[in-house]
Amino acid sequence: MAPTRPKAILSLHRTSFERMCGSSAVVDCPPTAVSAAYPSCDEHASGGSLAVTYRNIPRPAGAANWTKTSQWVGWVNDEGLAPSVAPALEGTCAFCYGAVGTRFDGETFPTCQHCPTYRGHITAVVPAVYSVDSGLESLLHRYKDFGIHYRWMSAPIGSLAYDFFARHLSCIEERYGEIDIFSVAPQGNSGRGFDHLGKVLSTVSGWPMDWDTDLLVKVRQKQDIRGTIDRSCYKLNDGKSVAKKNVLLFDDTWTSGSTLASAAATLKRNSARSVVAVTVGRQVSDWGTGPEIKEAIRYRRYDPERCVICG
Repeated sequence: MAPTRPKAILSLHRTSFERMCGSSAVVDCPPTAVSAAYPSCDEHASGGSLAVTYRNIPRPAGAANWTKTSQWVGWVNDEGLAPSVAPALEGTCAFCYGAVGTRFDGETFPTCQHCPTYRGHITAVVPAVYSVDSGLESLLHRYKDFGIHYRWMSAPIGSLAYDFFARHLSCIEERYGEIDIFSVAPQGNSGRGFDHLGKVLSTVSGWPMDWDTDLLVKVRQKQDIRGTIDRSCYKLNDGKSVAKKNVLLFDDTWTSGSTLASAAATLKRNSARSVVAVTVGRQVSDWGTGPEIKEAIRYRRYDPERCVICG
């Protein structure tokens, strides 16, 4: 059972939110003005042989005056953007909770194709919600890649992350030990022009931990093959030590897992005792049991009382 959250509700940094939204010319510009630079209609992107449909997510009316994470979490649920991963579904990976393949006899594999390798470096994966193309994935896609008009989306993303940590950090530490260092996976796309995880963390105040966002440095921008561990991507920052420490690595989403696994491999190479990966989203594609997962979570919403450990 998850512990009861304190009655005091965390407030968003108002000044940070105003900086993020900018002037009325940026925030409240007509849809046509926004779409000229950043398309607001549903768009289609091809990922290999799979078609992905992204959803337009307009900024909610009155959001400029929202200062509580509970307001954004409520909006996320009203929009149906973030179905909880917990309780865990059948036909999902026992480690990362994503889709799995099917054996010749019709039974599903217990894990996805990547996680048997990752387990040597990551102690556990704890995603809060599922990310599908018409939900959280659309929010993250626009936030990270569509420019300043969408920077307001750090508020709902940060609010989800805060709410999850406030309620379930104790679950993580009871299962995997007290966390000594809380850090993030360094961003991999320098072309975005801003630190998307840093913006998420700075939008919300009162985190139940101190973040060390400079623990790792990304020294190479691209990993050669998605789904593989590439130790050449990261290094421990000068003066940092993780020896015999339990580390929590945070990222916005888990797609193939290679980013967090590669970062975790660097930490383990530097003698970290354990590395727990926590993400807001766990992406679901149409591979393997993905369609079945999408159908099963169609009417789910974010359930603050559940995580994959306690739920």
